[in-house]
Amino acid sequence: MKHLCITCGIAIWAAVSHAALTNKVLIIGIDGTMPSALAVANTPNLNALKSNGCHSVRVVSHPVTHSAAAWSSMFTGVWGDKHGVNDPGNSFAGNRFASYPSFFKRLEAANSNWNTLAFARWAPMLTAVPDADVKLSFAGDAAVTDETCRRLTNSNPDVFWMLLLDVDSAGHSSGWGPTVTNYVRAIETADGRVGQIMGALTNRVSYSNENWLVIVQTDHGEHDHPNPERSQIVFSIFSGPAAARGVI
Repeated sequence: MKHLCITCGIAIWAAVSHAALTNKVLIIGIDGTMPSALAVANTPNLNALKSNGCHSVRVVSHPVTHSAAAWSSMFTGVWGDKHGVNDPGNSFAGNRFASYPSFFKRLEAANSNWNTLAFARWAPMLTAVPDADVKLSFAGDAAVTDETCRRLTNSNPDVFWMLLLDVDSAGHSSGWGPTVTNYVRAIETADGRVGQIMGALTNRVSYSNENWLVIVQTDHGEHDHPNPERSQIVFSIFSGPAAARGVI
């Protein structure tokens, strides 16, 4: 199984050279998405990204299956014994981000001119990414999607992370799993938002001169379920010219 780590994906992207193209990364987080439910949902936009890259539904997330711990591992590239975020109450208490910073700090150290953005539905998440140039929280998935599209259209981001939360919210309110109608519908709605975002990205005036790596990632499945197949085993998609192809 694969250790869930966005930092590794960005490092691979940065190492791949495409003559005359500007490397850029878009990371779309879809919080709380079980692979088994994703498999039965109608997701044409996510499927298109898979076909233009590689994907896995056997990625191992943090054993504390809450957003704070899981995203901290993705941002830093280390487990909770190092980054310190292991609270089952879903807080960032005890974090050691000064010693194990997020990939945003690594990017800023490599090139302070890169324009980095972090957009979240859940404001505390921005605690983990203090070094992004622009950090904003939003009241709903529609708002964060609209602003993501606006920024992709009207500005020049180099690395852009954004998080959708409605799938996780549907799990809390209706339950998790491939047989839960509201949960599957929430995944399909998220797929539509991915389509909006990709439309804005591919319609950028400068798109033909850019080499985009698009990462789609969840953090956990069902909160605290003792079966890791329902809680800790998650999916990843890496899409773009520099990405490998097929199932990983």
